[in-house]
Amino acid sequence: MRASYPLLPRPGRFLHQVICLLLMAVMIGGPAASVIAQDAVKSRTNSDTTLLAKKPLAPASEFDLSYVLSDAAVVIVARPGQVLNSQVMEMAPTEVIQAAMVKETGLDPLKSDQIVISVSPPTNGPPNYTALVRFTEAANLQSEELTRHTVMGEVNGKEYWKSQEFMAPSIIQPDAKSFLLTPDYSMQELTKPVRLNGVGPLAAKVAAATKGDDLFVMINTATLRPLINMGMAQADLPPELEDLRKLPDLISQIELRVNFSNQSLTNFIITANDEDAAEELLAMVESKKEMIRQKAQGEIVRALASDDPVEQAGGRYQQRMLKKMDESIQFAQEGARIILFEVDPSKAGANAQLTYVATTGILVALLLPAVQAAREAARRNQSMNNLKQIMLALLNYEATHGHFPPNAIYNDEGKALLSWRVMILPFLEEQALYDRFNLDEPWDSENNKRLIEQMPAVFSEPSAPLDPKEGKTHYLLPVAEDSIFDGSAEGMRLRRITDGLSNTIAVLQVDSTAAVEWTKPADWKMNPQNVLGGLDGAVHPMGFLSAFADGSVQFISSDIDLGMFKAMLTKDGGEVVNR
Repeated sequence: MRASYPLLPRPGRFLHQVICLLLMAVMIGGPAASVIAQDAVKSRTNSDTTLLAKKPLAPASEFDLSYVLSDAAVVIVARPGQVLNSQVMEMAPTEVIQAAMVKETGLDPLKSDQIVISVSPPTNGPPNYTALVRFTEAANLQSEELTRHTVMGEVNGKEYWKSQEFMAPSIIQPDAKSFLLTPDYSMQELTKPVRLNGVGPLAAKVAAATKGDDLFVMINTATLRPLINMGMAQADLPPELEDLRKLPDLISQIELRVNFSNQSLTNFIITANDEDAAEELLAMVESKKEMIRQKAQGEIVRALASDDPVEQAGGRYQQRMLKKMDESIQFAQEGARIILFEVDPSKAGANAQLTYVATTGILVALLLPAVQAAREAARRNQSMNNLKQIMLALLNYEATHGHFPPNAIYNDEGKALLSWRVMILPFLEEQALYDRFNLDEPWDSENNKRLIEQMPAVFSEPSAPLDPKEGKTHYLLPVAEDSIFDGSAEGMRLRRITDGLSNTIAVLQVDSTAAVEWTKPADWKMNPQNVLGGLDGAVHPMGFLSAFADGSVQFISSDIDLGMFKAMLTKDGGEVVNR
């Protein structure tokens, strides 16, 4: 099976692969680095106080920052080839990495000189970005997969791969050794012989700070504060962590420097707004250490008091690790700067292994958001597929009966007994489960309540914290007098949806506070005082999914205009919906 990249446009895979190969190489090289460091320490003489790689490296070229965006909030520079060709990669599968990259792109990662990435904040639109990839010799891109979304075009007198997708990058070769990737709307400006905008303030800081580093990341958190604060505001934090919401307002800059292949520093530095902010950050760290210490101490006491020798050993281990935490998490403050860790390899030796383990941990921490984003994308895609299957079942029900199902199965007295989800089971290839229901009994009758835990997977929200065995679903109908499902025992006919099937919401993905047992005849009803109540609890970040009467599924932002959202809930209101 071929690898898929759900978050990346096709040409973005080129950049993604190079970066992943670099980070993979660095992390694989961590254990090797510690071995090399220890060997070097053993063989040192009194006059030899430096740690030398067995394979000498060519002097690193200066990073080309000429294509960094002038308003960049994030700049990442890396030297993949320097790492892959260094002694620390001796035990890594560099041959496999090289063969895979050449096969996929025609480009040799061992000959990659540098990667320079810049990202600007999303102020008046989507974030802009650039990526410059440079090799040590002439390189040719030989991959239809990476350029499938492009057509050949010309910009400022130079031929290039012109993107046909808004945010997917166009690709140009500024010279025979380099590739520049950036959205097409910024390619025109970046390739002018004389640009109006010079190197921005963040790029200037990077130029002054980095030299031959394997990896250097600088983030101007001050310019990203509105975006970070928005995310923090939506984060569900326990009371003891509420003060973490202040972090974005205290930090102005983050730097990470990683070096395995040379003798330069490796460090991780946070710069606060001022010295007072730095002291507040350190106090916050100490309070969290104390919180962890208190929580752990109770568990340690319990384990040590146990009659089980294994539990006692576990208590002793926790006690030892707690002591290590106190010793290890000691940050240095220099004015507004907080040094989380800093290692000089010329002073390696006993600390070498700890250095590389710590650095590897930081890299893993940097990768976690990307991994989490990929997982979230996969879960959201699965949820979209669930909604599409549900809508297909609803439309097949309509094709069979001439109308949509009502929102519930009602008895002769008008009492709702079972949900519409039970009614569409035969159209979800769940006829056997459908036949086990007593349709003339309520959802919580002796027979029917036993079937709650048999909820089909299509009704289970993959991003929810709830156990599927609870039988609760997040897929509810919007029930209102003017919606497709009006709360009556009569199903709605398509011809009565005069606002247009593609403009009318049929099914909503609610948050966990509004989830219900899938057989229960309960759905979502709009609260005029809180229109998005039950929808804005962030099952998926920043919004929720909605299925429309034509079978399509769309992601709706929590910031949607409430008037437009109300219009999409009505079947025949005559409103104009612009999406």
